[in-house]
Amino acid sequence: MDDQQNPTTSPGHQPLNPGTTAEQYQRLMQQAQVLLEQAAKLREMERQEVLTDVREKVRMYNITSEEIDGAPRAVRGRKISKQAVLGRYRGPNGETWSGVNIGRKPDWVRKIIAEGGNLEDYLVK
Repeated sequence: MDDQQNPTTSPGHQPLNPGTTAEQYQRLMQQAQVLLEQAAKLREMERQEVLTDVREKVRMYNITSEEIDGAPRAVRGRKISKQAVLGRYRGPNGETWSGVNIGRKPDWVRKIIAEGGNLEDYLVK
């Protein structure tokens, strides 16, 4: 039984508490439940600390919910045009794209280009 661990021993090869397998199982399940409850309480305490810290920083830096949600914000005090927010190009199904060449182009843009289409035909006016 070298390759298999005896189910009545712990990983350190020490015998588990005496009793039937069912009793051992019940004790372990109760212990696991207690540990899970303790872990949940600790996580909630940590979560509250994080929320307090985040709220403090939101107030300190005047961060808006729109900024947190990813809405664009003014660059160096300039206002962003509505067109920039909505997208510079509008696809055949109403999709929008800013035209910024950061990352991969949307599928609909790549399809238009691959089919020899003119992207300027999709420019929002």
